[in-house]
Amino acid sequence: MKEWVKLQLPECGLYFGTGVYDSKENCLTLSGKSRTVWVPENLTLPEWLERVVRDNQGNTAQIWGCRSLRTPVNTYRCFALEDLGIEPPIPDWENGKNLTFEDGPDYKEYMNRYGAGMIKFIDKAKSLGIYTMVLCGEAGEEWLQQLRDKGKWYLGYDIGECYNFGLEGKHVKMEELESVTLGALAKDLRERVAEHVKRRKAAGWGVIMSTNAGFHLDYEVAGGVDVPVQEDIAFPNLTISSALGRGLFRQHRLPFWGSHIAHEHYSMLPFSSRYKFPLLKAAFLLKYMHGCKMIINESGNWYLQSHYSDHPMLRTPRVEFGNIRRRDPRDFYKMVPEARRSYPLIDYRSPVARKYRETTAEFYEFVRKHGTPAGQPETTVAVVKGNYDICSGEENHNMAIAGAYPVAEKNPLWFEGPPEHGWTIVQEVFAPCPPVLGEYLNKFISGTPFGVFDIVSFAFDEISAEMLNANWKALIFAGWNTCSEKQYAILSQYVKNGGILCISLPHLSKNETRKHQSFSVEELVNGGDFSELCGVRVKGCGKRIHWICGPEMEPNELGISIGRRYGNMGIRIGDLEITDPDAEILAAEDLEFQPVILRRKWGRGEVYFINTWCYPGALDLDNGPGSVAEGHGGIFGQLCRCVAKRVRGHVYITDGNGESGVECRFVAYSYFPDAGTICLYNIDFDRGHAVRLHHFGYEEDIALEAGEFRFVESVRLKAEEKLNWD
Repeated sequence: MKEWVKLQLPECGLYFGTGVYDSKENCLTLSGKSRTVWVPENLTLPEWLERVVRDNQGNTAQIWGCRSLRTPVNTYRCFALEDLGIEPPIPDWENGKNLTFEDGPDYKEYMNRYGAGMIKFIDKAKSLGIYTMVLCGEAGEEWLQQLRDKGKWYLGYDIGECYNFGLEGKHVKMEELESVTLGALAKDLRERVAEHVKRRKAAGWGVIMSTNAGFHLDYEVAGGVDVPVQEDIAFPNLTISSALGRGLFRQHRLPFWGSHIAHEHYSMLPFSSRYKFPLLKAAFLLKYMHGCKMIINESGNWYLQSHYSDHPMLRTPRVEFGNIRRRDPRDFYKMVPEARRSYPLIDYRSPVARKYRETTAEFYEFVRKHGTPAGQPETTVAVVKGNYDICSGEENHNMAIAGAYPVAEKNPLWFEGPPEHGWTIVQEVFAPCPPVLGEYLNKFISGTPFGVFDIVSFAFDEISAEMLNANWKALIFAGWNTCSEKQYAILSQYVKNGGILCISLPHLSKNETRKHQSFSVEELVNGGDFSELCGVRVKGCGKRIHWICGPEMEPNELGISIGRRYGNMGIRIGDLEITDPDAEILAAEDLEFQPVILRRKWGRGEVYFINTWCYPGALDLDNGPGSVAEGHGGIFGQLCRCVAKRVRGHVYITDGNGESGVECRFVAYSYFPDAGTICLYNIDFDRGHAVRLHHFGYEEDIALEAGEFRFVESVRLKAEEKLNWD
């Protein structure tokens, strides 16, 4: 088993800080009518560090731009030529001179100093008590060797958003679109990441992180990345992204997991909204209480960089060339005087930048005062991210799986659909985002009616039953999965050891080409003989059904009876031979009562088997007798709630009726067994909410004011008493 080497944390228990940029004053990062972004500042990286300390922006600085050779000024800084008494030519914006290398000395004779500026930055940060990491940097061998001497002050290297899926990789050629498989795309990504990680580690960059807004960080970890850093808010639901980071941390025994808050770029709220900065504060608090040990605010606090809604950047001069990547300063230098008049709207002095600094400093003071609960929050449920599940994280029916649009245009099954809607249901059940941002859509902050949960990845089936049983009482399959005999054996052992498994018939298919309703029995693992795990044998694709109900007059553990109908479904079920006579039917089609959901005890565990020829995301239909105003995921959502209630941990919340009801959707909570600390947070900024807190047999009513965060002291567990192996 891999030795677990965790990073030494600072005294406050959290790496918290900000991105720091090598400024390019008067330059553009983008152009275009809607995308023009001016850079209004010219401070060097060491000068920004002084402001990190002065403005109380945290204890960590993420350096951007230490590979920039775009302008003479930035190149000279990258080489730290000031240490040789060499200053770059001063840009003459009035006359358009000294703006490019064509107007100045050749920098290539100083290439042996590539990285000197980075080392100077790290040394300066160390002297100020600031931890550092490098994002997308480059340096020569001489300077990389010095990283080993920086000790705890240098955290590692972040490859950024370098890698995504593509059709032009080693395994996938455009002329072979019809033969594209999920496995080929997944393996291609892993191999490209692995090559990059191997090269960076050999060069001496140390711990390798990856910041990404996608839902495929598990495949980057499979490629050797040490620390997943979700680009939060760009990936909207903060609770879902935390579940993935925390699950990967536990599954692969990683040093830590992090969060990169991209609030300025992706929060979508206009700055006129009074919820704009409460959302940023909420993002900090939620990641903190989810167990994240590194939180970086991407931008906004030094100068502004975005360009939507009522963003002040839209009041700067527009530079239009017909290509947003066209940004040669010789093409727009005559506009600089006009642009400078708008800089007070977007630079360090601007009210918006000042508000970002105030919010960041306020949270850092909170952390310094209270510290950070040790360890990770307790979880009992893991939602499975199946093998070759390479979707966006929720259903977007216009989104092609792995960006494979040429494939999807020929075969629409490659667009996101029922398999991915399973993740939408998971969000609705475990991480619901109620309307707490006034008139604006909330896709970011959620309550946790059933507590925090983890996402465990079955990528390439590199997983063990031992690890699964050591961490989670229950596993729920939701999105795509390509099964294998190896995976089937792992799941069987997990259940035999005492785990509870919730899985559907398509999850046990070996298909790699997105046949999520048209797979054959031959494509099922073991030819459809699930006797050992599920107590059934699939003989073929069965009848089409329309309504699902309970098997008896009285409601069962799913809360459904004969009178309660879910539908109208229009789906097919499997034609089954039930090989375990003790298997219990929990839900059936309403005509001949053929089984739709069965529960089967086996070994020390249990299996909930969903007998449909479609993924459970297709079951989000509740328009029949007894349907409620908000379906909350249909019968699959109801099954998820049932499983979650069965495996509650030492700490949980309910409403006044003993259920995890409406009030619980507004309250996020977590319990840290290493610290004996419970965190409670009302995500509603306008109204108070009350829940009943249950911990270790004790119950108390908790009334939280609008936006209130509260600590509750509880039981501190010994290592052998904890429910998770970290």
